[in-house]
Amino acid sequence: MFLSNPRFVLALLAVSSYFGNFLLSVSAVDSGENYFMYGGYTSTTDVDATAGRDLIQKQFESELKKEPLDLCANLEGATEFFDDSSLKNIPTYDETNSKIFNIFSKFYKEDDYAKKWAQAALEKGEFFGNDFGDNGNMISDDGNPERGPCIGNVESAKKGTAYLSGLLEVNQYMEEAIEIIRKDDKCILQFDDCEDAIIAWNKAAAYFVGSLEGAKGVFESVDEDTGDTIPEKPYGKMLYALGDKRCRNFKKCGRNADSDSKDVPSKTNIVSIALFQKGAGFVFAGDFDSLEKTINEINAQILITVIQGSLRYGYRLGDYQETSGTKDRSTSAKELGEGATFASCAAPQLWAIDKKSR
Repeated sequence: MFLSNPRFVLALLAVSSYFGNFLLSVSAVDSGENYFMYGGYTSTTDVDATAGRDLIQKQFESELKKEPLDLCANLEGATEFFDDSSLKNIPTYDETNSKIFNIFSKFYKEDDYAKKWAQAALEKGEFFGNDFGDNGNMISDDGNPERGPCIGNVESAKKGTAYLSGLLEVNQYMEEAIEIIRKDDKCILQFDDCEDAIIAWNKAAAYFVGSLEGAKGVFESVDEDTGDTIPEKPYGKMLYALGDKRCRNFKKCGRNADSDSKDVPSKTNIVSIALFQKGAGFVFAGDFDSLEKTINEINAQILITVIQGSLRYGYRLGDYQETSGTKDRSTSAKELGEGATFASCAAPQLWAIDKKSR
C-alpha cells in the first residue's frame, strides 16, 4: 500500500505543511509503523534515541539536586556525570557550522562556548566575565537552605546544558540537513535517496521537544473514581518545555497567545512545531532556500522564549510591585543564575542584529 512508504507520507506532509496548526489540532495515533510523534511533530524516521537524550539531561539535574540542603556537595558528582555524558560532546554534528553556531562563537570568541559555560558553573570558574566562584554572586545565600550556597551554579549549569547547548544542538542538526541538500542538487524530491537529510531534520525536531513531552505534548491519565480521561500537561527538559513554562508568565499560551494555562502549549511551540513540519517538506523537496528561511523562523520563535526568561529574572532581580505592596528585589543567586543563562542565549542573537548592543 503506497501510504506505508515513508516517502509518500513525506510528500503528503509537504503538501499540507502550511496547515501545520490544523494538523496539530486533529486527533492522531501516537505512533505507527512508519512514523513517530514528538510533541505533535510527525517524524517519518525513528529518532527516538535522539528524543530520549532528554533523559540524560533529567539525570544530570538529579545529580545537581541529590543533596538539596548542600548543593555545593552536588557539584563534584554532577561534574563527573557531565564529563562522562553526551552533554559534554554537543554539538553532535560538527562538520559544518550553522548560522547560530557562527554567531555565538564570534560573540563568545570560543567554539565550545556551551561546554565552557557549563564547566565554569560546575567548577566555580569564570567564563566571559561571569564569575561562578566563591568571590562571585553565584553562591550567595538568601536565607533559604534549599536556595543557599551554589544554587546559582546549579541553575546556570542545568539551564546551560538544556538551553544554551540545546539551541546549538538543534541548529547543528538542522545545519546537517541543509548541508546535505546544499551540496547535492540531486536531493530534489529524494529521488537520489537523500534520507540522511530527513533523518537529520527529524533529529532536530526530536531534540527540540524531547521524549518527556509525549507524542502530543499532553499525557492522558484516568480518574480512578470516575473513569474519566484527564489530559495532563507534562514539562520536559528541553527547549519545548521552556516555551510552555515562560508563556504562562507572560500569558502567551494557546493558539491565540492569550492564556496562562498549563493545559495548552505555548504559542511559540505551536508555531515552532508547524515550522518544523513545514521544514520537513522542504527537506523532502530539496528546497534549500525555503529551508534556510524556515530555520530562521524557528530560531526567531526560540529567541522569544529566552528573551522571556531574561525579562522574567531581570524583573525578579529588580524592584517590583505586588498587590500587597512593594517587593524588594531578590538577592538570591537562583534568580541570578537563571537570568544570566537566559541572557547568555539571547545576547549573541541581539548582538548579531545590532553590534553596538554588545
